[in-house]
This record gives sequence, C-alpha cells and structure tokens, in this order.
Amino acid sequence: MTNEIIRDHEDRIDELEVALYNIAQWSEAYPLDIFPEPDLIKARALLEAGGITLDAISAHCMRHVIEGVGKIAREVLMISPTRVVPVSGDDHENESISAPSNEPKDVA
Repeated sequence: MTNEIIRDHEDRIDELEVALYNIAQWSEAYPLDIFPEPDLIKARALLEAGGITLDAISAHCMRHVIEGVGKIAREVLMISPTRVVPVSGDDHENESISAPSNEPKDVA
C-alpha cells in the first residue's frame, strides 16, 4: 500500500512538472533576438492615430497569456474555471482564487 501511495505521488509530481515545463517553454516563445522590444512611445502614437490605445492592445495580449497559463494550471489541478480554490499561507487566510468574470466591470 505504501509503495502504491508513493508511486501515485511520484506520478502527480510528474504531471505538475510537465505543466510547469509547458509554462516555462511558453515563456520563451518570443525571444528578443527575433522579436525586439518595440518603441512604445511611437507605437502608442501610431495606434492612437488609428483610434486604438496601447493599453487596449496590452490588455488583450495579457489576457491571452494569462488565460493560457490559467488553462495549463486548471488542467493539471483538475479544476473548472469557476471553482473557488482557497489560497494557502498566513497572509491570505481568508482569500480565495476564482476565475475572472467575463461581465463588464462597473467603472465609476
């Protein structure tokens, strides 16, 4: 029985390591030698001339990235996007993590 538990834990560790590897690999997908840093001041001016903000582009890109990381994490953690998961640690005793809502936020 103990060997089976150890084997199950080792298998779970392997699954988690694969997920972390996938995230690490994705983090290297846009190397600076192929995709150099843009001139953000110039990009902002050009986008705004076309009625688009750099903030909107940045938010779109970050949503794409964090949704991809979230998908990898949810798959390996076997949770749904709406499940609330407690955050461990002394500083976060009463907090939880949940998937963001697609509902528009009230900005006053």
